[in-house]
Amino acid sequence: MDNIDSDVFDFLNVSINKKAKGKLYAVESKSKHEDQQNSEDDRDNGNKGNLSKRRKSEINSKKGKKENNLKLLQIQKQIHDLNHQIERAKERYERNKVRDKVVAQHYKAKIEEFKKILYTLELKERQVKNSISDSKKLYSKFEF
Repeated sequence: MDNIDSDVFDFLNVSINKKAKGKLYAVESKSKHEDQQNSEDDRDNGNKGNLSKRRKSEINSKKGKKENNLKLLQIQKQIHDLNHQIERAKERYERNKVRDKVVAQHYKAKIEEFKKILYTLELKERQVKNSISDSKKLYSKFEF
């Protein structure tokens, strides 16, 4: 009896509030229907279900590969820019070493700060490179 009542109220909600709740109900019913079909298909064709899962993992690995390559590119650009800033700070330090020792100390501190940031960026770069190489090794193990 509760099921019939809930179906009636769901129907009324869908028909009255077509904008918000109707779409939500439609999405929920579609997802439930797709889940039921997928479970039936998996029972009927276990091999086909595995193929679809494998395809999804390939898509995810390609997406992860793109993201990792993009991260690597961004980190390498940051490293390049930071190396350029370090060189400029070194030039300014050398220029002001004799003239103004306070300004020279400021640039020396900046150089040290840049080197610390550079070290962390290089660590990140190594991590991303390792994850890319690991994903390549893992992907090649599963190819037949």
